[in-house]
Amino acid sequence: MQVSTLLADPAAISLEAFVPQESLIVLRVRVIQKQSKCPLCQTNSKSLHSHYVRQVADLPWHGVAIRLELHTSKFRCRNEVCRRQVFCARLPRVAAHYARKTVRLTSALTLLAFALGGEVGARTASKLNLRVSGDTLLKMMRGGNERPILPVKVLGVDDFAFRRGRSYGTILVDLERRRPIDLLPDRESKTLTKWLTSHPEVEIISRDRSKSYAEGATNGAPAAVQVADRWHLLKNLGEYLERLLLRHHSLWRSKISKAFLPAVDLNRLTTTQATSNAGLKKEKPLVELRPEVAARHLVRTEVYRQVFKLLGQSVPIEQVARSVGKSTRTIFRWVKEGECGVRTRNKKSGLDQYWEFIKNWRANEYDNVIQLWKDLQNMGYCGSSMAVRRYLERKRLVSANKRKRVLRSKVEKKMWSKPIVPLITPRAAVLKLLHADKVKEQEKLVVDQILKSSPEIEKAIELGREFESLLMGRDQTSLDDWLRKAETSSIAEIKSFARGLRQDKSAVQAAVKYEWSQGQVEGQVNRLKLIKRQMYGRAKFDLLKARVIHQA
Repeated sequence: MQVSTLLADPAAISLEAFVPQESLIVLRVRVIQKQSKCPLCQTNSKSLHSHYVRQVADLPWHGVAIRLELHTSKFRCRNEVCRRQVFCARLPRVAAHYARKTVRLTSALTLLAFALGGEVGARTASKLNLRVSGDTLLKMMRGGNERPILPVKVLGVDDFAFRRGRSYGTILVDLERRRPIDLLPDRESKTLTKWLTSHPEVEIISRDRSKSYAEGATNGAPAAVQVADRWHLLKNLGEYLERLLLRHHSLWRSKISKAFLPAVDLNRLTTTQATSNAGLKKEKPLVELRPEVAARHLVRTEVYRQVFKLLGQSVPIEQVARSVGKSTRTIFRWVKEGECGVRTRNKKSGLDQYWEFIKNWRANEYDNVIQLWKDLQNMGYCGSSMAVRRYLERKRLVSANKRKRVLRSKVEKKMWSKPIVPLITPRAAVLKLLHADKVKEQEKLVVDQILKSSPEIEKAIELGREFESLLMGRDQTSLDDWLRKAETSSIAEIKSFARGLRQDKSAVQAAVKYEWSQGQVEGQVNRLKLIKRQMYGRAKFDLLKARVIHQA
């Protein structure tokens, strides 16, 4: 290895000696240039004034700290009109003026600062034997030279949150170079107008449906083409369709309920369970119930009778649940079990008379409940094996997690072989309706029932599918026809959506024509959020801007 490879600028300095110390190595180096330029008038001078020594930190060697003992010179400026009479020799490739670190050490620390931040960067640097504080790293980031903004033709504009719901900023992205170029401190139209006025080279502006960005782009770059983001257009369409489904919620929910609860089952309820008290199981006697508990039981039984009365009148289960103040899950359970689950205490059991036999069975470490049930049947017990298991669980003789599922009778199993009514939100319904060709087989019945529930829903979904098709298919000729059909329809939500498109028609037409979108802008916003969270949300705007643009 040559000595010159260890030095930052072998043409300007030379190594004289190694001075090893306890925790570092000192390199004694000397400036070898015989002349230097005055920093004010740029006049070369060979007139030596004096010598002095600078202490400059350098990159470590194999984990050992390095310090340069730099012997340099001062020169006289011979330009009579120059205000500077004496100046120090400049070493731009070794160390900046007044700097206590070499240029290459400063570059390494700056990379750490932008990648990790202040405190984390300082902790990482200490493990690499680089002595620096978090505040110094922050100064390096703030004091770094800003990159000049190159001429941009295609600009992406989007907002980001400093504090969600309170304060927002704006990110500007060069879509051709795929990198952020600037951050604005707010999302006001005047701020964007001012920035665009200073960059007249912008030809295309991609944005979302924000009115402030539309106004700022129109005022700041009137000749630029504005492109509305296709994803936001489809999102707005989905929001209007969701409002429509909310308006007709009771219609399509009732339609789905009837489709998943066949009429034959309701007839069975009418003839067996919903007629007076015929559907109620014979109530078991309550043992030592307190008066308030017995009163609650009577209220519960009355609600139970009311539920089956309404079901016998073919009232949808959701409406029944709302009328009695119970959940749909509770109503389904009552219908399946045929009883309201009366809670009692200290109920007598037919197994009490076999208690001694059961204790002896458990004392012998037997755990086959089915065999116990068969033995009890031989002794005269007429109950089911599940009743035996529940009795043992209540007495803490077997673990509840070992319970085996007992199938219902063939009649009950056949009756409830249909799936339970699926729960679907209006937003999920919109996605399934617009993309009916991609839904699963078991979801097609839901889609069909929603479409059949109202002519308005069917027509709105048809128009929604047409709009999505022309937007994604870049069909420029069909947009005007679609707007006319939407504006003349009788559906308030579709007409409102069409009015919004008409007001921003040029940007919507550009969305159909051009390929540009907000996709990569949204990605840069996610990256910005990550950087902001790395700084725990405490960084000021200038530091956030420096990190976002530097790391791009």
